[in-house]
Amino acid sequence: MGALVEERRQGKRVIGTIQSVLSLRENLDGPSLITPIPCLIDNVSSQGLGLSLPQVRLGLYHLFYSPQDNPTIFLCLELIPAEEPPLMLLIEPVWFNRELSEPAMPFQMGVRLRAPASDKVIKQVKRLVSQSNSASGS
Repeated sequence: MGALVEERRQGKRVIGTIQSVLSLRENLDGPSLITPIPCLIDNVSSQGLGLSLPQVRLGLYHLFYSPQDNPTIFLCLELIPAEEPPLMLLIEPVWFNRELSEPAMPFQMGVRLRAPASDKVIKQVKRLVSQSNSASGS
């Protein structure tokens, strides 16, 4: 018999897929500690984002645990939309899981914004994700 999973999402989610880049930085304005890795934003709400990742461990660092274990390490998500300026978000990992049926992006991670983002930023991310959903015909 399968286990029941309690739905813990808050707020309405916008579903879609957009390419982005994830990095770990030491201090807010410091250099990246890892080679930035591509990831996908799968959904967004006013509370956070759902990401798909090819890996979570990079050398000495773990994308989920390192920012939690060291307050000077920040997880940064960069969106580079076409014909718009790049958008950098500081995020905090909330959960992660491995999905064996997705070999290209086997890790899913739920994140929340670490620093409050303006409603304008959240609306921009939601718009980009929603546009990707419309463009893909899903």
